[in-house]
Amino acid sequence: MEVILPPSFAPCCFRILAIVFISVCWNCGSQIHADDEIPGVKLIDPRSYGFHATPAAVTVPTSKCVLTQCGDEVVVAKVHAQVGDSFILLMPDGRLEDRRADQVQTTDKEFAPIDMDELADRLRVGPLADFKVKKSKYHLFIYNTSDTYLDATRRILDSMDRGLLTFSRKLGCEPHEPIVPLVVVMFRTEREFQEFNDLQKLFTIPPQVVAYYNVVTNQIVLHEEPPLMKTRPDLALGQAISTIAHEGTHQILHNIGVQQRLSVWPMWLNEGLAEYLAPTSFGRNNRWKGAGEINDLRMLELESYIQSRSFKGLDGETIKSTIQAQQLDSTGYATAWAITHYLCEKQNKKFQEYLKLLSGMKPLQGMAAKPGEPILGNMEHFQTFFASEFAQVETDLVRHLEKQPYTSPVAASPHFVAMIQYSNGRKNVRRGGFFYRREDADQWLRDYLDELEESVRASAESNIEQFRNREDANRRLSNWSN
Repeated sequence: MEVILPPSFAPCCFRILAIVFISVCWNCGSQIHADDEIPGVKLIDPRSYGFHATPAAVTVPTSKCVLTQCGDEVVVAKVHAQVGDSFILLMPDGRLEDRRADQVQTTDKEFAPIDMDELADRLRVGPLADFKVKKSKYHLFIYNTSDTYLDATRRILDSMDRGLLTFSRKLGCEPHEPIVPLVVVMFRTEREFQEFNDLQKLFTIPPQVVAYYNVVTNQIVLHEEPPLMKTRPDLALGQAISTIAHEGTHQILHNIGVQQRLSVWPMWLNEGLAEYLAPTSFGRNNRWKGAGEINDLRMLELESYIQSRSFKGLDGETIKSTIQAQQLDSTGYATAWAITHYLCEKQNKKFQEYLKLLSGMKPLQGMAAKPGEPILGNMEHFQTFFASEFAQVETDLVRHLEKQPYTSPVAASPHFVAMIQYSNGRKNVRRGGFFYRREDADQWLRDYLDELEESVRASAESNIEQFRNREDANRRLSNWSN
């Protein structure tokens, strides 16, 4: 049996704002064998998630419940998946736990979620003993953050609950309301956040992570102290709201039947869809903008990419590498969002068909490959449903992005205009671009010069100017280009 161990989580980094968050929907596991129901899909080793069950054929009994011991009491648990003779169970508190066959007893009793007040009492032990509690229709907040941060988090998630149920139906899915409480654990400081994670002993959090959704515990865990809070509190709050919305999307999709818990989607769609469904506004009234609206942070990230395409050309490699990736860097996340936005807007019927296919994946099914290798099944799926020529996809995608208006979250911050002037033997050429970061402007100039013939490059003139905000930079670029 060949064993494959893909990455255990996917870090998501907003490079522009120097903040990182992750969604712990493990894209990991051992390849057992290809699944015949969905081409390219592998069976995932349950031990990759911390379960004790050994690899075996997976079945999903319909509405089967069992009695099992949970602490000092016997509870009714719902069978989430049967792995050989073992069971992965949905417990009344929303966690997934595994049991051997001799540890369960079939019952006719119906599954019932734990009462939120009782769950809160159970959670407020150890490091959470002194935390406050706030409830909404679906969410249970356990927190020691400021009330302002709690209120912003609750407002975002409550609006998304209703919105994502509605929008999922528009995407052709058949969602249902969450059947267990959706827990959000909120820490004031990064130190408390890290210490809590260490107690869970599930995975290692990279530096600067501010939030994650854990698909096994079904909890969002986050902290209020992003690195930018001291230097740029305006950006820090906007970033925090965006992070909450992103992780909230993962949690909601996994609890309304759109994405089966423990199923592993292609990374580009898993994260691209979360970004597509979770755009937030910046400014005084931070809020969830609504599913499918422009994601301002991702458009900001893609500005340099779009401007560079004008002289680098479109070869499709950016799209191809994102589609087959096991992990995504910051640009990868932005590209994944852009691909999802383009497909949902321009190839909606095919997108719905693909989403329906993936929604039908069982727990412990997913896309996998050896570490460092491309996931070829992702490529096969994309080419089957959408297109085989990635250069054309990239061309259409860039055109689509160029037509999208958006509000830059850093519009009031200093911007840089990169300008280059040269003669190609027939006429004088002026080109330029404006950027939020000086290093992006520098990189744009280097890339542009590299594309010129050596004789032209030698006589080219270039410089970079700084302006107080985006508007002034754009005005300077427009006047200079004309």
